[in-house]
Amino acid sequence: THEPLSRTDRCNLYEISVYTEDGAKYAVGSFDAIDNLTIDLLDGKTYSFKVSYTLNYPKTPTNKFDYSVSSGSNALTPEYYRFFDVYYGAIDEYTPTINGNVEIYMKRMSFGLKLVANGLVDGASIRTELKRNYYDTTTEAPETLTYSSPECEKIYSFTENTWDKVYQGVLENGDYVNYYETASLQIFLTRTDGIEVDLGKYDILVERNKKICVNINIGESASMTSNGIVITQEEEEMSDGKQYEIDGEEGTITETPIITE
Repeated sequence: THEPLSRTDRCNLYEISVYTEDGAKYAVGSFDAIDNLTIDLLDGKTYSFKVSYTLNYPKTPTNKFDYSVSSGSNALTPEYYRFFDVYYGAIDEYTPTINGNVEIYMKRMSFGLKLVANGLVDGASIRTELKRNYYDTTTEAPETLTYSSPECEKIYSFTENTWDKVYQGVLENGDYVNYYETASLQIFLTRTDGIEVDLGKYDILVERNKKICVNINIGESASMTSNGIVITQEEEEMSDGKQYEIDGEEGTITETPIITE
C-alpha cells in the first residue's frame, strides 16, 4: 500500500527488502504497520525476502539491507552491539503464484544483559563496556554503576551482518542450536580518590533471546584503595542459566554449580 509512514520520534518499524535470484535488489519498503502489504512479482523468477522489525526505533527509517543476498555482508553495518530490540526473518527461493502469500517467520535478534554492582561505597563507580570480542575496540555506550544506582539492564541486538547466522543457529553435532557467541565485558573501577583502575576483560556467552546476569562484587577497601574483584556470572533464558566465578586478582574464571530453591 502507499499509506504514509508515521514520522514520529520513535516507532515500531518494519523494513523489508526483496531480491531476485541473481542477488539484485527488486523492492524495498519501510512500514509501521503490515496489515495489508502486497507486491507484484514476475512469473518464472525466484525471490528472496529479508524482513526486520525494530521496536521503539529512534530515528527516521533507513533500510538496513543494503547488500546483495549472495554477498552476505554489509560494509555500512556497525561492528558493535546496539541498544535495539530487533526481530528478523528471511526466506530464499520463493516462487510466486497467483494470489499467493509469502510467510516469513521472524526470530528475535537480541539478548539481555543485567549488571549489578555489590559493595560499592559512596563516591566510587564501576564502568563497563560490552564488546563483540576480546580485541574489539568499539562499543556503542558504556554503562556506569554507582552507589546510588548499582543496577542496570539493557537489551542489545546482534550486529546486522550476522543476522542470517543468528537466524539459522549454531551447528553442533549435526544439529542447529540456538545462536550464541562470545562477547567481552571490560570493567573499570573508579575509586573514591578519582583514580580509574582497569579490572580487565572477561569472556561471557551471549545467546539469542537470553538474558545474562553479571554480579560484580567490590569490597569497600577495593573501592577506596585496591582493585580486587570477584564476578559471579549467571546466564539464563530471561530467568536462569549457567553461572561462573571470576577472580580478578588471579585472572581466572571457573564454572560453579547453580543453586536452586
